[in-house]
Amino acid sequence: MALLRSIPVEELDIFGNSCCFNDTCCRTVSGWLDRMGTQICPRCKSITFCTNEHAFLLQTCITASMSTSNFFKSTIASLIFVNAIIHIVPTVVFKHYSPGLWSAVFLYIPISSYSYYSAGKNWELSASITILTILSGMLLMLIPITAQRIRIRLTEQEGLKRERHDVE
Repeated sequence: MALLRSIPVEELDIFGNSCCFNDTCCRTVSGWLDRMGTQICPRCKSITFCTNEHAFLLQTCITASMSTSNFFKSTIASLIFVNAIIHIVPTVVFKHYSPGLWSAVFLYIPISSYSYYSAGKNWELSASITILTILSGMLLMLIPITAQRIRIRLTEQEGLKRERHDVE
């Protein structure tokens, strides 16, 4: 729970994804950030290690493609596809640009389609298995969404406590 409280609400985008992690814990890992090069985060103006979602997805896809489990491959494809839908739907529904729209259209959908295609070549994909993998991917996507919502709620409660303390 301490990690959930450590990222201020101001560093969140519309979907509750964290902009960056503080450098203090990462700097102790044998100078790894010094070798990688530290950056100044434009949102919080501190030295940070900004997360790179594309690198994470690339590592996830490589791991899934090396896996011998076709169910795992299909679940990761579904996870990436659900992530794409989460980025595309606000643009379509609210007619407002979503920051992840281009990544979703040009990266997530082709990767998830190819992952399903490659899993389907080696494995018989029935309707029930496809539905099960889609539900598994949705369940995996709910984990970070729920964690961010809990963190936002805790941060709001702490803000209310501070306001009450300031009034007294």
